[in-house]
Order: sequence, then C-alpha cells, then structure tokens
Amino acid sequence: MGNEKRTFKFAIKRLLIISILAGTVIANGVYASVSTNVPVKSASIINISSKINGMKQSFSQPSVIKNGAYLVPMTQIFNSLGAKITYNKDLSITATKGSKTVKLLVNKNTIYVNQKALTVPAPTQVINKKTMVSPIVVFQLFGATVSYDSKSKTISINTPKIAYLEKQTDTINSFVNSEAEKSNFNGSILVAKGNQILYQRGFGYADIEKGIKNTVDTVFPIASETKSFTAISILQLEQEGKLSINEPLSDFISGFSEGNKITLHNLLTHSSGIKEMLNVVDNGKKAETKDVIDALKNQKLDFEPGTKFHYSNSNYFILGYIIEKLSGMPYHEYVREHILKPAGMIHTSFLTEPTETIASGYKNMGKPSEYIDKSLNFALGDVVSTVGDMLKYNSAIQENKLLNKKETEKMQTGYILVAGSTKYGYGWYITEKPNRFQKKMIEHSGSLPGYKAQFLRFPEDNISIIIMENNESNFDIIQFSRQIAQTF
Repeated sequence: MGNEKRTFKFAIKRLLIISILAGTVIANGVYASVSTNVPVKSASIINISSKINGMKQSFSQPSVIKNGAYLVPMTQIFNSLGAKITYNKDLSITATKGSKTVKLLVNKNTIYVNQKALTVPAPTQVINKKTMVSPIVVFQLFGATVSYDSKSKTISINTPKIAYLEKQTDTINSFVNSEAEKSNFNGSILVAKGNQILYQRGFGYADIEKGIKNTVDTVFPIASETKSFTAISILQLEQEGKLSINEPLSDFISGFSEGNKITLHNLLTHSSGIKEMLNVVDNGKKAETKDVIDALKNQKLDFEPGTKFHYSNSNYFILGYIIEKLSGMPYHEYVREHILKPAGMIHTSFLTEPTETIASGYKNMGKPSEYIDKSLNFALGDVVSTVGDMLKYNSAIQENKLLNKKETEKMQTGYILVAGSTKYGYGWYITEKPNRFQKKMIEHSGSLPGYKAQFLRFPEDNISIIIMENNESNFDIIQFSRQIAQTF
C-alpha cells in the first residue's frame, strides 16, 4: 500500500501503546475512554454528540456508534472544516482539502487517499438519508485527532488551527451564545473565515408544536436575499450575450410607462421609479406572473429613472420575468440548474417548491397575522436555504463559479447612493470606507411574515456572518451581525 499506509499503521500502533499506558484504548481508529458506560450491542445504533474544535455541533443526523463502529456525518463535518465535496457520476464521493483528496465508496470499507487505497473499520454508509463515514476519513483528510468520551457520549474532532482562529472562535462562541440566549433568538447562525467555519449553532424551535429544534441544517426562507440569485441570473445571461444591462426595459417587455427610459441596470439597482408591487396587487391572493407585470405597466413612475434609490420589489419581479423569457426556462428551474447545482447547494430550494421541510414561521413565538401569497415571492423572495448552503453560495460567487471575474466584480460594486457610504449594487448593499469598520462591507437582509435573514460579508478579511430566524420580534439581526463582526 506504500509508505502512507505503513506510516498510518505505525501511527495507529504508536497511539495504541500510548493509549494503553494512559488508560485508554483505540476503538475503530478513535480514542475511547475505558468504561462500560456505553454498551454496544450487535446490530444497534447509538446516537452520540459531536464537537469540532471544542464547539458542540447540532447536526440533523448526529454521530453514531453502529455495530460497535464509530460513524460521523460526512457533509456537515466536511463543510464545517472547509472541505470541498464532489458527488461523482460513478456514485463515489470525493472530498478535497488543500493537497489531500479522499475518495469514498458507499457501503465499502476502502477509501482512497490521494489515489492510494486504505481500509477503514466501518464502511461509508447512509443513515436517515445522511452519508456517514469512519472518523479515520476525517483523520486522513484534515490531520484531525478524533476522541470519544464515554461519560458524555461525545465524539470530539480537533484540527490543527492557526492561533488567531482558535482565539477568534472562543471569542465568537462566548459572545454569540450569550447574546442569542439572552435575546431568546430563534434560528441558526454561522460565522466563517473563507470556508473555515468558526461558529455554527441552531437556537430555539423549528416547530414548537412538534418539538423540533433548530439546527445548522434547518431550512429557512431567506426572503429578499433571493434578489442576488436573480442578479446573478441576469449577469449570466449578459455573459452569454443574450442581453446587456444597459438595454431599455422596452426591448424585453412592451407597454411599460416610460419603458424606453428604464434600463436593466435601473431595475437591478432599485432606481427605476416603478411603484412597489405590494402596493399595487392584492397580497393575499395567488397571482400569475403576467398579471402582476400587466398591473405594473399601468402605473405612473414615482420618479425619473436613474435619479435616486428607492427599494421596490417590482424591479426584481420584472427581472425574473425577463430571465424566463430569455432562457426559455421557469425561473426556479433556471436558478436550480445555473446556481444551486454548480454551487453544491443541495438543501436549497423554493418556498413554492420546497424539497425539504421548512421551519415554521412565528411572531413573538406565536403565529404571524400578516400573510403574503407565495406566488408573489417569485424572483424577489422565494429561495429557502440553510446557513451552510449560503456559505457554499458565497464561496461559489467569490471563486467565480457562477460568473466570470468581470461580472462578479460588477455585481459587488455600488452604483446608486442609499445612505452615508452605502450604495446598492446588483442584489447587494455595498458599503465602502469610511464606515464603522473601515472595511468594505457586502450585505443583504430579508424578511417575510414569520422570518428574517441577514448575510454580511467583509471581503478584505474573507469573513461571512449568516443569520436566519423563524421568529418576528424586536431582535435586530442586522445590528446583531455587526456586533458579531466587532469581535474580530
């Protein structure tokens, strides 16, 4: 098997000797305290807790002991530690971190580390629709130490970390836990530097009636954060030569009041002057896309196009209609094929077409009284996602997987003044210096009855703060994201 396997075997034997001397044993490649507190019966599955770098994780599928072998949830742990996961056509799974690549085969005890075969104690397998792997895979890919404490029934994964990040994680952990619990925050939070997750945790309940708690895998509506998906779709079509953002609206839809003066750039930057659609149509009734478009055509503009910023959902509803017209695909299908799949966002879908259970929305932990028909969310607020998938989304944007570098920079540039040093780009608010952090900020929030969301990014430091909440309350998640940023 080569030097790597011999070295690995030697390392395991060496750890076994040290462990015996220290009063522990090696079980299936991980440390286990010598104890009879955890009886492992044949053909049994015992759920156990997980910690990564000292931080307790709330995974939808916990780590387990199955038939005496330890297994950990692959996707959640690999995402937490910044690995790239690829699902191959031959049904194998490839995980990459730095110079290390591990290839896994479901129901097989063999893994391939940089193409060299290695046998692990437990096969990669699926439990409750989640891929579970042996901790030795984590050891091989991340150089992590994996230990098990039988008293607390907790498996701990510890990776070599830069001292700065270790201190930062402790600071964030202390602040966020304290503030979120004090404010009765109900949702999920993720903080990352690049793809390295520094903090992630779910708080409160996804469904109070059923007693289902929020985890880092809970799906929430992200509301107006959807607008960046629409902006990317428009810029992809421009990249393909199917449109120019400087073209007038009249080139795509006829009959709009002063449509020859309104450009796609105006729509993208909320500077078109078109009235807010929620003040034009009945919010409580299902509406066909064309009917909303026709209703907006008959409205006089609120101001001369391009002269000022005024947030209007109408702009992105119209852009969604144009995406459908030029691509020949329904909006949801286009986004799924051109954004969600390339970014690996497997838990992301749409409020009108959900693929997973969505957290229930509350107002002060009771049912919200306001209602907006889902059909009106369309291209301006229909995406549902998880904090982890939104981190993948950000990575795909910054790595130019969704747009080329020129179009990515165009999207993340501020054009029309909102207030202070903040301008609106394409689907994002852009705040340049000077500001309270003296760093460029890229962000967008969203809200629907029962839900709130916030995504804040500092490109200079590659810091992302992602917050999703399924409770309308006085808790200000935009301000909270800034308070988290101040811990850096």
